[in-house]
Amino acid sequence: MRFCILAPLLLLTACPAPKPVARPYAAPSAQELLAVLRDRARKVTSLRAETRVDQRGEGSERIKVTISMLVASGGKLRFEAQAPIGGGTVLAVASDGATFQLFDSHSNRFLEGPAKACNVARFIRIELEPDEVVAVLSGGAPLQGEPAGVEWDANGGREVLTLKTSDGGTEVLRLDGRDRHWDLLSAERKDASGRIVWTVTHEDFEDHAGIRLPRFTNVAQPLHKADARIKFKSVEPNVTVKEELFKLTPPQNLRVEPADC
Repeated sequence: MRFCILAPLLLLTACPAPKPVARPYAAPSAQELLAVLRDRARKVTSLRAETRVDQRGEGSERIKVTISMLVASGGKLRFEAQAPIGGGTVLAVASDGATFQLFDSHSNRFLEGPAKACNVARFIRIELEPDEVVAVLSGGAPLQGEPAGVEWDANGGREVLTLKTSDGGTEVLRLDGRDRHWDLLSAERKDASGRIVWTVTHEDFEDHAGIRLPRFTNVAQPLHKADARIKFKSVEPNVTVKEELFKLTPPQNLRVEPADC
């Protein structure tokens, strides 16, 4: 009887390690992989999505909210958060790349200020510049450095691209090279002292008219104890957008408050 009980444990401990995966193609250079990522970013000029977001900010509890998103190159954003009961927009955000606006219908406040990371964090609780938000939501990541090297992760079968940033930090990006899709699986940015500035992960890529986009995206800023877990319920890349959608009109008789960083 003792043998019968221990046998499964012995089998578990004796499981062989996964076999290393050989790179099935000629080794790319760091410059080539960075060029692929930049080219991919250029191909996604806009994106409309319906999402479910689970987010947490520093000193706050987790909240789950349905958000309609419209983003376009140039740091253009339009987010509308829906009320959990009864529908209706409770929070709207817009950025035309230069000006940030936020309307909170619950508290009846309208904020306006520069389109900067600190203002974007008022909504998503994570400090990213508007164009960096566009990059993340489009299945990529902010590309903040110059190529320093590339390695092959034989255990996972991934290309690992390292960039050196101007502040002395690094950005490490892991790409899936199967079928030459080069899906970006994760990115991690560190400052010169080695502290993590932000991380991005993407999962379950699907093809949308030649554009591969993830079904799940996670963004985190450990220093601020903030993260957002995004589930894309529907996505439409490269939709036609009207510039006026990236501007909000303040309700009549409501004072516009300056949103200074």
